[in-house]
Amino acid sequence: MLMWKYISRGEAEDCWDRWLVELDQPSVFQSFEWGEYKRLTGWQVDRWVITGNDSRLAAAQVISKRLPFGVTMAWVPGGPLFKLERPGKDQFASLLSGLKQTLLERFGKNLYVRLNMSLPTSPDLTFHVRQVFRRVLVPINSGYTYHLQIPQDEVDLLKRLSKKHRYYARRSLSAPIGWSEGNKKKDCQDFLEVHRQMARNKGLDRLALVDDDIRLLLRCFSGQASIVTGYSDNKPVTTCLILMAGKSAFYYLAATNDYGREMSASYGMVLKAMEMLSRLGVSDFDMGGIDPEWAQGVNHFKKGFGGRMIQYLGEWDYPDMICYPDQEREIPGSRSCCTIQLENSLRMMPTDSQYRLTHLKNRSECCSRIKILKSYLSSFQIVIPFLKKIQTSCL
Repeated sequence: MLMWKYISRGEAEDCWDRWLVELDQPSVFQSFEWGEYKRLTGWQVDRWVITGNDSRLAAAQVISKRLPFGVTMAWVPGGPLFKLERPGKDQFASLLSGLKQTLLERFGKNLYVRLNMSLPTSPDLTFHVRQVFRRVLVPINSGYTYHLQIPQDEVDLLKRLSKKHRYYARRSLSAPIGWSEGNKKKDCQDFLEVHRQMARNKGLDRLALVDDDIRLLLRCFSGQASIVTGYSDNKPVTTCLILMAGKSAFYYLAATNDYGREMSASYGMVLKAMEMLSRLGVSDFDMGGIDPEWAQGVNHFKKGFGGRMIQYLGEWDYPDMICYPDQEREIPGSRSCCTIQLENSLRMMPTDSQYRLTHLKNRSECCSRIKILKSYLSSFQIVIPFLKKIQTSCL
């Protein structure tokens, strides 16, 4: 019988990222570096693997927080990961069931488990996951993205672009923009400056990044993170932060200010980022998510670079709590500890997730979905009899 084995932090530091490369569709959010970043921001990080014949068959990096009244939130971002050829899809459900049981033994009762699986979806895998977990009421991520295979030279890259993207890319590359890449102090400062400008210009001040969070993220990822920035008159106008894990890269956050948009600078920025990834030996570039309901401009921008659309298995959960809401139930009580934790973590979500939740909260025609979202966020709080007497209030 295949069993999940606990991996200590010391062992994971030496082996974890190397093991992930052995599995299908490795995610940067399952990397040791991401776990370290979350550990230093107050989360507990635990790792488990399944090994067979000296190779890894599955791995799960779980980040968790212990909250009042004995509640534990356990997240598996980008995972768990599997090698589907071995032991095979027919054992997929049993492996997930084993992970669920392992987490229950590790954290006890009043546990909320949430997976965000980076494997491409398929009917058989969905069938197996549904035997163990359930679809979340309101997903934070859309579950869709574009994957680009990094070409070896710029000519091949331009050929893959749509006609309009090719025009804007050449316009950007011929503009008076100087380009740099790195993860030093100045790169971080310029990235934060452009991101603040973009958030302010779009009326999204609530999504402004915390400087210390970005600095800590860069420190944890070290050589596995890079910022690509374009400068006009020595001032940053466009920038993106890319996280890497093995031969995969993730378009984590990006921003362009008004001056950059006038020069179509973001098109050149993506090309420069892909040139950098090609030099580093990265072959797969995840464009960071698209959404079929929101941010059509972002979807069009990412689509034009010629990537392949992928739908992930996505978000599933398992609530083992005193009370968990049905979709139409209202949860008594004001903002809970977990709600606050989720809102805080929103600041460091990839861009598409930020826009998704922002639109859900801001657009009047989505009132019913906002109600579901509020119910979902509130669902983490412990609901015991005396709380049922508290007047329901909005988040």
